[in-house]
Amino acid sequence: MSADNVMQIYPKQEKPHRGKIPLLVVCFVVVIGAVLLILCFTSGHLDNLRRTVRYFGSSEEGYFVYGPHSGGQYALMDDNLVVASTSGISLFSKQGQMTGAADAVLIDPVLQLGKHVAMAYDVGGTSLVAMNRDGGEVLNLTADHTILDADISSGGSICYAVGDSSGYKTVLTALDREYRERYHWYSSSRFLTTCAISKNGSWMAAISPGQTDHTFDSALLLFRTDTESEPQQQSLGNLLVFDLMISDRDRIFVVGDTAAVFLNQNGTLRGSYDYADRYLEDFDFGGHDFLTLVLNMYKAGNRYSIVTVSDSGDEIANLYLGQEIHALSASGNYIAVLTSDALTIYRKDLTEYAVTNNIGNASDILMQEDGSVLLLGSESASLFLP
Repeated sequence: MSADNVMQIYPKQEKPHRGKIPLLVVCFVVVIGAVLLILCFTSGHLDNLRRTVRYFGSSEEGYFVYGPHSGGQYALMDDNLVVASTSGISLFSKQGQMTGAADAVLIDPVLQLGKHVAMAYDVGGTSLVAMNRDGGEVLNLTADHTILDADISSGGSICYAVGDSSGYKTVLTALDREYRERYHWYSSSRFLTTCAISKNGSWMAAISPGQTDHTFDSALLLFRTDTESEPQQQSLGNLLVFDLMISDRDRIFVVGDTAAVFLNQNGTLRGSYDYADRYLEDFDFGGHDFLTLVLNMYKAGNRYSIVTVSDSGDEIANLYLGQEIHALSASGNYIAVLTSDALTIYRKDLTEYAVTNNIGNASDILMQEDGSVLLLGSESASLFLP
C-alpha cells in the first residue's frame, strides 16, 4: 500500500513551546524589579534601608565624642570621625576612643578625604599629613616653602603646589597611591595657586593667575603625569578662581568670583553658570555630578539662595531662603543646610527631604550619601536620621 494512501487516525500534535512562558515571566520580573529599584532610589526608600542597617542600635545623641580641638576640621571615614586641628589629625571611633593620631603643625588646617585616606595640610604653612582608615600615618612631609594648595582624589592620589621653592615660583608634585613621587612640574614664570588631581592620578589641573595685555587673566593648566610634555593651557578670562575639582567622571569644576565653569579633561568648555550679579557666599563639591552654591543678593544681609548646577553648567534648581546659612554640606544626592534654628536636608532638585529643629549647639554639619547628617559641636557630634 502506498504511504500516500494511509490516513493517520491519530495525527501528531505539535509540542507546546515550553520555553516562552518562563522567559516572559523572567523578563516581567526583571522589568518590575528595575522599576521598583528606580522608585526606591529616587524616593529615598533605598537610603532608608541603608541607614537602618548602618546605624542599627546606635544612639543619635553623643554619636561621637572627641573633646575640644583648636581650629577643628571634621570628616567621616568608614564610620570613624577624622579631626584635623592645629596639632595634627586624629581618628575617633563611635565609642569615643582615639584610634589613631598623626602629629603635624597645622595652624590653619584643611581636611580632605580620599579612598580610605584622610589628608590635611596647613594653608600658608609647610605641613602635609595623611592617615589611613586604621589610624596609621601614611604620609607626613614638611615642604621647604609655603604650600599653596593640595588635593587628594577619591582614588587616593595626592598633588600639592609649593611656592618659591628651589628658585622656582611653583613646584607642582603628584604622588601615587603608595605616596611615592610620580611627577614634578617646575614653573619659573607662573604661580600655581590651586591644583586638583584625577581619580587615578594620571592627570592634574591647576590655576595660574596672571596678566594678558595688562588685563587680569586666569589660566587653566592641564598636566599628564606620565609625560614631561608642556601642559595644555586654557584661558578662563578675568575669573578670579577660588577652587577647582576633578570629578570621578573626569569633569573639571571651577568656582570663581562671578561664575562657575565646567570643562572636559581636554580643556574644552562644557558650560558655565553666571551668578547674575549675586555674591558667592559658599559652595560644596560633594554632590554626585553637581555643584552646590550659596549666593547672596547683597554683600551684606540675609538674602540667601541655594543653587544646584549640573556638570554641564545648567541650573538644576534654585531655592530662596531669605535667612543666614551657618553651614552647608553636600554628599551624593543630598544637601544639608544649617540655619540658626533648623537643619534641613534637600534633594539635589532642592525639594525638602527632612528637617529638624533639634540642633543643639551644632556649628557645623557633615552630610552623608545615605541621607544621614552629623551635627558637630565643640566636643561631640550627634546624628540625625531622617
